Amino acid sequence: MKSSLQGRWPSSKQPLPPSDLQIGELLQLNLSSIPKGSGPVSRGQHPKHHGCAEALFQVLPSIPPELRVGIFHEACTYRALVRFSNGRQQDDRKADAHGMAIKVLGVLGPKLLEGLEHETAQDFVLVDSETFFTGDPFEYALVSRATMGKGVSRLWAGLLLLLRPCLLIRIARFIAKRPLSPLEANYFSTVPFSFGARAVTYVALSQDVSDASDQFGPDGLSRALARTLKSRAVTFDFCIDLHGDDTRHPIEDPTQSWSKAGAERIKLASLILVQQEVHPNAPVAENLQFSPWHCLPAHEPIGFINRARKPIYREMARARHLRCGVQPVESTEDLPAYRKGPGSAGDTP
Repeated sequence: MKSSLQGRWPSSKQPLPPSDLQIGELLQLNLSSIPKGSGPVSRGQHPKHHGCAEALFQVLPSIPPELRVGIFHEACTYRALVRFSNGRQQDDRKADAHGMAIKVLGVLGPKLLEGLEHETAQDFVLVDSETFFTGDPFEYALVSRATMGKGVSRLWAGLLLLLRPCLLIRIARFIAKRPLSPLEANYFSTVPFSFGARAVTYVALSQDVSDASDQFGPDGLSRALARTLKSRAVTFDFCIDLHGDDTRHPIEDPTQSWSKAGAERIKLASLILVQQEVHPNAPVAENLQFSPWHCLPAHEPIGFINRARKPIYREMARARHLRCGVQPVESTEDLPAYRKGPGSAGDTP
């Protein structure tokens, strides 16, 4: 399905949208970072997961009428899968960005991602930082070359980064978290999305009080996740921060906090991770494919970062699944059987 909402949020103070050539160069840089050979490869971003948990995504009946759009158009309980991850680090004790990727299942209606228009899932891709480190195409390409480039190109990008201390500070803040459990953190989309005729950012606020006292080894986050969900359910409030105007809530500058600039925060749903046994090595956590563009048209991603992510997420996932010899999990029909038991997601239609 073709994108129809881009350009709805103009501002003379924002950078011009990147050309297809710029995004194409970013895509090639990402693809070239895949190790040569024939064996399995990890994800380019958020390669280490802590487990994939079953959940219920309960859309509230009290949503204001003007916000009843897309997946939130009526009160409903969906099944969902939630993957928790590190941004880059393999050792959970080291500072990093951390991800929460939500795949809501059984969501009817055409989706925006080409080739997956008829799949019955809606993705939300979040991290534990309210802001991103840049929205500028040049800076984003510079960071990509410094982390994924090779030879002289990588060296030159690294040197140029040293001349941008503000960017380096934002990167350091973005990857500075050391949570004791994936369930104690709050997660954010960092970048905006259409919400019918409005724009929003997504927020998932933890309602859990962590019982983790410290990090036990490099895999402490997966153990904390498994230990907590084995004993009890955990709930996140799923909210939106509403766009007010481009000055306070710029679409193309995700380095700015909308909430600190007065954006109204509204709870739309409860994400309930049911009591369960989470197996860190279960293949579904690795085989799941996520994209912010795997969504209903009412929730179209907007802004440069989202436009760049569309081909990058799609092609990197294709390349990874081809190398690993697996079929990506995208719809309810592809999922393994849910465990059955009181309070399990498998008991929900």
